[in-house]
Amino acid sequence: MQARVESFTLCGIEAVPVEVQVSVDNGYPITTIVGLAGKAIRESLERITAAFHGAGFGTPDRRVTVNLAPAELPKEGSALDLAIALGMLAALGAFPAGALAGIAVAGELSLNGDVRPVRGALAMALAASRLRRRALLLPAGNLAEAREVERLAAVPVRSLVETVERLRDGRWEKEIDRGANQTGSGTWPEPADPRAGPPMNPTSQRSAGRRRRSARWRWRRQAAQPAAQRSARGGEDAPGAATVRDPPAARP
Repeated sequence: MQARVESFTLCGIEAVPVEVQVSVDNGYPITTIVGLAGKAIRESLERITAAFHGAGFGTPDRRVTVNLAPAELPKEGSALDLAIALGMLAALGAFPAGALAGIAVAGELSLNGDVRPVRGALAMALAASRLRRRALLLPAGNLAEAREVERLAAVPVRSLVETVERLRDGRWEKEIDRGANQTGSGTWPEPADPRAGPPMNPTSQRSAGRRRRSARWRWRRQAAQPAAQRSARGGEDAPGAATVRDPPAARP
């Protein structure tokens, strides 16, 4: 059986998408990770194994292969722990693999199955929003960084057991749908607004809308750079320090 989970790795202060692909097959019970995984990611197997025992999932009794795609991209850090663990559990049938459709995952696992904060949560949330993902499952300690990002449900997770239970029974769906439709805190006038100039025909409205969305994204990306740098460095000031607001109202 196979499963796929979307996640991210940091390249500098940028979050790059990574697809965690897991295949479970008959054979000698061993788990391998391929796809240019760094030392911290290779060590994740020890954390995941201990977390499985602590959470009562046991050890896989079949051959498990984890591929981190794209294979030519070097991956570093512990943010892929939770995605690898959930991919393995989905492939083993612990919960429906479709429960993670459109959802990105990031988080480090402790030996008892708790989910620890990671560096770069703001960059990952911005990337998830840009890629039009419905939600980002991330450590509760990183929630303050991610919840300012518009059109993305930032869902805090505290343990592997809690995450699997909620994916199994679909308890997050309403929260995810509500967060995926949220807009930013800024106010941009629509073309029909009197402050936005004379009425436009439908073609001009679509063009103006595209320009506004592009300008808003460029502005937010530029404004997010200092916060993303703090988030990528980690440290005590990172969680909650990243707050990015929309630009002031402007005509297209």
